[in-house]
Amino acid sequence: MNINNKLKLYCKICQRFFRDKDALKCHLNSFTHKKKLEKISNNVEFYIENYTIQLKNKFKEILRRKYKKCWVNSNDVYNDYVSDRENNIYLNSTKYKNLNDLIIELKNENIIKMKANEDGIFIYYDDNIDNKEKKKKKISLIEKINVEMEKIDKQNNNKNNILNINKNNNEKEKNIKPLILDNFNGFEISFNNNNNNNKILGKKRKLIEKKL
Repeated sequence: MNINNKLKLYCKICQRFFRDKDALKCHLNSFTHKKKLEKISNNVEFYIENYTIQLKNKFKEILRRKYKKCWVNSNDVYNDYVSDRENNIYLNSTKYKNLNDLIIELKNENIIKMKANEDGIFIYYDDNIDNKEKKKKKISLIEKINVEMEKIDKQNNNKNNILNINKNNNEKEKNIKPLILDNFNGFEISFNNNNNNNKILGKKRKLIEKKL
């Protein structure tokens, strides 16, 4: 007999079963539990999202394994889930307020069909429906990636165009010929001390400017 069948209480944070309330109370006051509780409290949203994904995947797995292509009461599926002691994540640990929230989400994602009557909410799971939805999501993801890649390529092309323009401008600047002075004999400077004035005598010079 599985020992877990004798253990009625469970601590989700530490993933441990307990025989009675006293054992659980003792555990809740332990240093180990408080330490893990502190860790989770610092990142609650992460753990809730993680638990939600796990429960949702397990629920779908039960549908796939036991109730494929048949109408079944949603409560029966969840009872099957809870009865498996390996499934230690329950609705109160997830973003779902109740089972109906999970069922509606699965329906909106086209994973199941749903109908309600006086006996409850019934759901219908078909692998083909689920696979088609997965294929749509995959195609959508690929399209998004392609769009992003096109944006990146466009940005790179724009950068390359700017670099080429700058490079061409630099080449043009290098090809500019400097102004050359030909037959330049310089200046002669003489000082007339009698008049205390400086006279600058410039020889005739010819400046030739070469066209660029």
